[in-house]
Amino acid sequence: MLFAGPAAVLTALVLLLTSFSATLAQSDNPAFQATWTRTDQPVADKTVERSWIWGPLETAWGETEPYAEGTDSDGNTGQRDVLYFDKSRMEINDPDGDPNSVWYVTNGLLVTEMITGEMQLGDDTFEYVGPAEVNVAGDPGDPDSPTYATFTDLMSVSIEDPVEVITRTVDRDGNVADDPSYAEFEIGATHYEPLTDHWIADPFWDFMHSTGPIWEDGEIVTGPIFEDPVYGTGLPITEAYWATVSVGGNDSEVLMQCFERRCLTYTPGNDPDWQVEAGNVGRHYYNWRYGHDMPGAELVTAYMVLQEDDGANGIPVGCGDSLVDVQIPIWETETLEEKIAATLTVLLSYDDHDYGESGFINELYMNDAEVDSVLVQDGTATVELSGTIPSGGTCADPRIIGQLEQTVLAFDGVDDVVITLNGDPLFQMP
Repeated sequence: MLFAGPAAVLTALVLLLTSFSATLAQSDNPAFQATWTRTDQPVADKTVERSWIWGPLETAWGETEPYAEGTDSDGNTGQRDVLYFDKSRMEINDPDGDPNSVWYVTNGLLVTEMITGEMQLGDDTFEYVGPAEVNVAGDPGDPDSPTYATFTDLMSVSIEDPVEVITRTVDRDGNVADDPSYAEFEIGATHYEPLTDHWIADPFWDFMHSTGPIWEDGEIVTGPIFEDPVYGTGLPITEAYWATVSVGGNDSEVLMQCFERRCLTYTPGNDPDWQVEAGNVGRHYYNWRYGHDMPGAELVTAYMVLQEDDGANGIPVGCGDSLVDVQIPIWETETLEEKIAATLTVLLSYDDHDYGESGFINELYMNDAEVDSVLVQDGTATVELSGTIPSGGTCADPRIIGQLEQTVLAFDGVDDVVITLNGDPLFQMP
């Protein structure tokens, strides 16, 4: 079987999943940590039973993405560090801004981008890639549930007056109808937003203004979940509609409304603390932007270097060093070839010399290589890379080759590996 990888360069920051500080180490910005801790530490600690605002820390994933006005943590202009969670993406648009401001760390206008199909690459820079054919809520494989593309034409559809009882429905194709049976839930939309000319459904208005346990000044206190009501959601960009979606294989009646930053759902059949939830916009957007699920779905074995270990804790390599196995997250895959390709893509994307605070180093940190294909036949994996992997000299080159080869050999069913770069063996290019 053959895996032909996409040509897109992933600049993912490989995050260690062992602790909060390690996970955010690559961002090197305590503002990300403080933002997550304020609302989601109480959820992680089970101090409160409510939906995540950002998402579990274990599935957070960092990227360095192009942004015309941005500056990343290494001082590179035209780039910015972002941090993806299940529910959203943290970003810093003005590194020189006030770090104490609630707006210093924001969550991106991900829903607006997915509905319009315009990927934002700067304050006034966009690339049209088409609306996201990704389900807003429910099971990802549900063929009938509304997608973000469903709402593209509905952004301009507004109503003139408040609605005491919402009975509007929408299907996957964006067809709007009226179903009086939804009146039994007695859900209205009585709060108007003039900037976007949309009414906010009452449960979502209440969610935006909700209070509860938050982490503040080193202790749990009761306060507003969002310091500014539109901080978490942005402004409404559609009206609220009822839809039937599949949840765990069972049909469920859900009220959904999309805002600039998140889509919210109200499920009458849920427990009160879970009736209003934010969709997994962070994961949906990542899938739309990169063409595959956000890494973190699976942990696999890769290899780093422990210097001056002389094989005591791993495989001897280089000039008295060791190759040691570590666990890194990849996105969900199906075949062995896809799994190998995903693992190597993540390994090659790790652009720091030091592997977190583990004491290990990554000799691949200066590469800009991509995985073109992986073929496994009769126990031999043939991996074709393109791009550049700079030679590091007598000691470094065996480490580079060893990291790549041992990572592939760690997979069951692989007994031998052949790796080429631009059609030639590593460090034997003409």
